[in-house]
Amino acid sequence: VDTEHIVYDLSGEYSELVLTMVNAAENAKGGKNRVSVYADGVCIYQSEWITNDSRPVEQTLDVSSVKKLRIECDTDSYAHCYCLVQGLLYR
Repeated sequence: VDTEHIVYDLSGEYSELVLTMVNAAENAKGGKNRVSVYADGVCIYQSEWITNDSRPVEQTLDVSSVKKLRIECDTDSYAHCYCLVQGLLYR
């Protein structure tokens, strides 16, 4: 299992995170992925496994008091994972 991640320093200044998660088009051989979101080290969201047959998964999360946000993408193979941060709403 491969994992990629990105960390945002929010400093408690944002109220909402909007994500869209999709499986990459080149993962036609059955690769799947999932996205986990950690707020100050605590998992606040984990998607189901996403495949090419899955519709894009959209999720809105409350991050109003979060200082450090970490978004991880896990794959079950050599699949590619895409998670689009559509917006961080400033308070």
